[in-house]
Amino acid sequence: MVAPVMIKCHNTKRAYKARRDQFCGLHQTGFKEHITCSMPEGGLGVWANFVESVDLHEVSRLAGKKGLYIDNGDFYKNEAFSTNAMRLGFASLNEAEIEKALHILNSVLHIPSKKG
Repeated sequence: MVAPVMIKCHNTKRAYKARRDQFCGLHQTGFKEHITCSMPEGGLGVWANFVESVDLHEVSRLAGKKGLYIDNGDFYKNEAFSTNAMRLGFASLNEAEIEKALHILNSVLHIPSKKG
């Protein structure tokens, strides 16, 4: 009975790796002017550093209007750590959803910028 569980875990790891590769591949082709991140060796998301001119509150608000609910970056900030960044997860999305989510993110990134 142990073998099916091991096969399922192996297939799950393969599925997550495929999602990660797709997510990072699409990210690298369309977001270089706004976001820097590196492909994680493991895990179910990437740490995305946005250029300072990107207003993450506005990105979050505009993306939400289009059906993409993303963080505004505040969750990760504290007295010792303040950066214009957030974690972008891909584990729960299938290939079509990853493509749609990144398309929405790309469309809203070309609108908002911080004042000043």
